[in-house]
Amino acid sequence: MAAVTSPSIVDLVHLINQFNAVWKQAREAWGDTSPFTTILRERKTQLQLRLLRTHPEAVRLVVDRDGEYEEPLYSVRLQRPVTLSDGQVRRDADHIP
Repeated sequence: MAAVTSPSIVDLVHLINQFNAVWKQAREAWGDTSPFTTILRERKTQLQLRLLRTHPEAVRLVVDRDGEYEEPLYSVRLQRPVTLSDGQVRRDADHIP
């Protein structure tokens, strides 16, 4: 039986970034309570948790205090920047809503 490997940090950050972009578009189009919007937000959060769980040495949670939010907002910060396939350099994996 082949060993199951975890996705790389770069792969997870890329997926999180993509889901975050689509989630924001869905939120604008259909609102926060749309089932589609909710599923996208939850999938992004699952990927962020997977990143934290599978690569704990490379990421940390930081409370974002830059704005006023109804609930605590956590930024998933990378210990070292990563470069995505599109050339984008990321120092975080977005916020956990």
